[in-house]
Amino acid sequence: MSGSPPTSALSGVDASVSPAPEDPGTDPGTEPAESKPQDSLVKKVIRGGLWTGGGVIATQMMAFASNILLSWVLLREHFGVMVLINTIITGLRMFSDVGITPCLIQNKREDPAFYNTAWTIQVFRGFALWVVACLLAWPLSQLQRDWAPLALLLPVAALTTVIDGFRSTAYITANRRLQIAKIAAVEFGTAVVRTVVMLMAVYLPDALVWLRENHPASWDAIAGPLNLPASGLPLPVLQTAWSLVVGLLAGAVFMTVASHFMVREVRNRLHFEKKAFSELIQYGKWLFVSTVITFFAATTDRWIIGGVLSIATLGLYGVAMRFAELGPLLFRMVGQWVGFPALSEVYRRDPESFGKKLLKLRIAVCIPICVLLLGMILLGPLVTYICYRGSRDNLVEAGWIIQVLSFMSLAGTVASSYGSVYLAIGRTFYNMLAVGGQFVCLTTCSLVGYAIYGESGLILGLGASQWLKYVVDAVLIERCGYYQPKFDLLMLVLSAVGTLIALWGSNVLVHLWVL
Repeated sequence: MSGSPPTSALSGVDASVSPAPEDPGTDPGTEPAESKPQDSLVKKVIRGGLWTGGGVIATQMMAFASNILLSWVLLREHFGVMVLINTIITGLRMFSDVGITPCLIQNKREDPAFYNTAWTIQVFRGFALWVVACLLAWPLSQLQRDWAPLALLLPVAALTTVIDGFRSTAYITANRRLQIAKIAAVEFGTAVVRTVVMLMAVYLPDALVWLRENHPASWDAIAGPLNLPASGLPLPVLQTAWSLVVGLLAGAVFMTVASHFMVREVRNRLHFEKKAFSELIQYGKWLFVSTVITFFAATTDRWIIGGVLSIATLGLYGVAMRFAELGPLLFRMVGQWVGFPALSEVYRRDPESFGKKLLKLRIAVCIPICVLLLGMILLGPLVTYICYRGSRDNLVEAGWIIQVLSFMSLAGTVASSYGSVYLAIGRTFYNMLAVGGQFVCLTTCSLVGYAIYGESGLILGLGASQWLKYVVDAVLIERCGYYQPKFDLLMLVLSAVGTLIALWGSNVLVHLWVL
């Protein structure tokens, strides 16, 4: 779930601040001693929401610009291979996830032994994931002809799991304490490094050709010591998916190094404490199962498109996702960085008011995200037409896919806003059931759509899946006692009506612009 800035009714204190003891002689009419820590938490949540929104929007805007520049050189197949690689690596991480991050945020312990045990598990997990990726690379490359590049690209790209394994738990500590400015800064810095390296790599061959043809003396000074060829295109391999992999590695290195400077007192080292290990496993046992199911639920679309259709279609789908994911990504980041830590704090300190504060959080986050998604439906085709007319491979077709994915996310936003409730109240089993329902709905709808209407039907089926999945979330959250049907029904009806209006407006805008 995504969280949003709670109102001043939010109770609880910052995890780094001990609550002031209540004075037995305090007059009932006076303000309690812990009001200042409560206010401190409220301010941190509000600041966190603003930092999260600003950081995600800035990062995505930069990603959009770089995606357009990359499309002038790379083909759909290159984007498709990268989508496949990211999907495989994400899957490996999910298959080995024991809920370290949510456990460190939710657990009352914040001592070095607990955090260092978690970090040790994380380090060894990173190496294990890389070995598994290397073992999978060749077999996967043989499944389809256009999957052949995975044989070399996957082992190199999977080095990010080793690098990420050394990321400091200071990142999680900052999240727990709602120090979102630090997280936003590191995330944005990572995006900048990744983007700059990708663009430098993909345009380096053209830059060298330009230098050789226009400044031969300068070219000779560089080519001689480096033994670059006197003719032909230097480093042509970079104008493929390799440039994307290089940027991915650069971003991982930056984030890992930066994480060790986020919280001064956190200094990780290899350590193992049996009690801490047991607590981590106990909390994460159902999260492990749910993340395995989440992998299939979140990536079934990519596997079906890349396997049943083609890697080129997957590349087009990936470009559409880059636009359509702005709303859902903002939703997830606010939930991860702000919503879950804040809800966990509320549940620890004032569980009686949890439902009311949950509703305030959902109202504050669902409305702007849904408005943003409706904007994507309205402007998606026009934006892709304007941005990708000059692409090397025709990517204008991504416009209608943006509309379908945004429509899917409207219902997903309302349903998934319950997601962090399961984790905050410790009901990880229900979280597993929720993601299991998503997998079943997504798979069923997409395959039925494909059977009826082919490639377009598959994508339209994806659009319908989250609307069906809402029923699953409603049943589960009702059993937890926090279902809010009036708000949900209002949001779903307004979203459906807004979609119809946005589709009509989109058609008008495209015709006006083109004609």
